[in-house]
Amino acid sequence: MSVINFKKANCRNCYKCIRYCPVKAIKVNNEQAEIVDYMCIACGRCLNVCPQNAKTVRSDIETVKMFLNKGEKVIFTVAPSYPALVGYENSFKFINALKMLGPDLILETSIGAKLITKEYEKYYNDLSYDNLITTSCPSVNYLVEKYYPELINCLVPVVSPMIAIGRTIKKIYGDKTKVVFIGPCLAKKVEMNDFSCENAIDAVLTFEEINDWLKEEEIDVESLDDYRDFNDVDIPFELYPIEGKTIDCMDVDLNIRNVVSVSSIDEIRGLLNDIKSGVLHGYWIEANTCNGSCINGPAFGKINKSIVKRREEVLNYSKLKSQYHAKNTLNIDSIPDLTRKFINLSDKWKVPSEDDIKNILSRIGKFTKDDELNCGACGYDTCREKAIAVYNGMAEPYMCMPYMRGRAETLSNIIIGSTPNAIIAINNKYEIQDMNRAFEKMFLVNSAMLKNEDLSLIIDISDFKDVIENKKNIYNKKVSFKNYGIVAIESIYYLEEYKIAIGIFTDITKIEKQKDALSKVKKENYELAQQVIDRQMKVAQEIASLLGETTAETKVILTRMKDMLLNQGDNE
Repeated sequence: MSVINFKKANCRNCYKCIRYCPVKAIKVNNEQAEIVDYMCIACGRCLNVCPQNAKTVRSDIETVKMFLNKGEKVIFTVAPSYPALVGYENSFKFINALKMLGPDLILETSIGAKLITKEYEKYYNDLSYDNLITTSCPSVNYLVEKYYPELINCLVPVVSPMIAIGRTIKKIYGDKTKVVFIGPCLAKKVEMNDFSCENAIDAVLTFEEINDWLKEEEIDVESLDDYRDFNDVDIPFELYPIEGKTIDCMDVDLNIRNVVSVSSIDEIRGLLNDIKSGVLHGYWIEANTCNGSCINGPAFGKINKSIVKRREEVLNYSKLKSQYHAKNTLNIDSIPDLTRKFINLSDKWKVPSEDDIKNILSRIGKFTKDDELNCGACGYDTCREKAIAVYNGMAEPYMCMPYMRGRAETLSNIIIGSTPNAIIAINNKYEIQDMNRAFEKMFLVNSAMLKNEDLSLIIDISDFKDVIENKKNIYNKKVSFKNYGIVAIESIYYLEEYKIAIGIFTDITKIEKQKDALSKVKKENYELAQQVIDRQMKVAQEIASLLGETTAETKVILTRMKDMLLNQGDNE
């Protein structure tokens, strides 16, 4: 698995990692940033600048816990930059805290620095070598192996202090001893597996990981006893993590070579380019990719200290320790082999033709030199450099911010321009900033003539005033613009960040007219129905009246007939 990479869920395509990567070893695939191992120099810049904290670093904590739980002999070796982490006054406590994690022994990696310094002196004094570059920083080594392979012969063929002490411990305590390096460097996690450094180190823990482990075990460094106990401390060599201190540890004649110290990738590349071009000779170059050297490594975690303050902490701790006599824990009868090899790890990109570059650029709307803005937002310095990355599968065409912004704005303008809803934007002074065609058509105005004019020239601004002053939006309010014969649904939103109010009007005049017409028809039908009912009632009443009169007359006649018939019967 890769030592460092990015969490897929967290990547937001800001391309900041690409902008800060000195060798552009980051590939964007399906809008996800990925570190390309064969190109990476493990400097850690990309992880520290990621605003989404999307980094993922291979952790060896569980591996170390397994060593301890199995009863293996475990020795911690701590980079001498740890006072920069905890402060010199807590440095003794920090070592005591590490002891509580269970190792059999804790040694400072400055012992390894002392061993390789003797080797450095040999090469420094050998003037058959023209320019020489120190090799304590694995990130520098990878930079040369991958991007300046023709300068591999300038790398001093000596291991780093970490590998030196690892080999020494294995030689004294046996190959089965588990050596755990603790420090501020991510590149050490890669270096431990280098073909010429294998088996010296069994696990690498960063200061950030150690802090997490101590918190997990509920070990509070500051609350521990200030027990002062040292193993094999040689004062000058524990200053190795400070820029320029390597040469101070060497017993050499400074007049036979030009000695320089560089601690930034840009400066290192400048020197390497000068060596390539043949303008530098006789140089001894102490090189580190981290600004300020190892006291500013990428894996310190979040500590609010400047490089100057970190340097002061290491120097003060060194002065404090000089008052004590170190125990000679390592009996080094014979120094282990401290040499190593460096190899060509370069992988050249395919070079596209001019037509290929033009074709890639044309896909993102860049047809002329003037279209190539070279803004660097995509992470590459120039548009052509990005096009070459696309050709090599390292980038995607649409990583171009100006193009995507222009495309988004064009699409937005198309949508706003095509919508039948009238839209207007005004500032908090009620001055017209913009309007779409639908607004112009609805209110019979021209946007060009009304730019920065007061909205009250067109419509009543009372609703806009209420929204802007009270910061309370209006949603779906029915309003009437009698001067224009318009009825609309009005929504007004205030954008505090931009001090802009957006009004959206949906014309419902036709619908309202249809409603009025329907209402009129209903009213007419109602009145007609009422008339019919009234007439029917009148007819019914008239019929009833007639029936009543007829019934009365019939009763009278029938009664008379009955009486006549009765009278006739009596006479007979």
